[in-house]
Amino acid sequence: MVKQDLDNVIFNLCELAEEHIIDGVKIPVIQDNQKLNDMKIDKGLFKSQLLFYVRSSHLRYIPDPGNFMEFDGRKYEVVSSVRSGKVFEIVLGVKNNG
Repeated sequence: MVKQDLDNVIFNLCELAEEHIIDGVKIPVIQDNQKLNDMKIDKGLFKSQLLFYVRSSHLRYIPDPGNFMEFDGRKYEVVSSVRSGKVFEIVLGVKNNG
């Protein structure tokens, strides 16, 4: 039932998910700007951030903090990555230069 919910509801492009290009591959993700605003991340370090959920089966690697990921053609640093079952919650950021 959980796999069905992931496929048919949560990551369904007609429901919650949107297609984005991650590391050159178009996959369904769910962005959550509200949760990002509620998180206690030092936002002064980053000029741009985003939080999204993605099925672990859609990634070719584990997105460890400090590594880099391309999201819609822009290179981001992985700020945090938490796996819950078959889904990753990932926060990406672009650091300020100063």
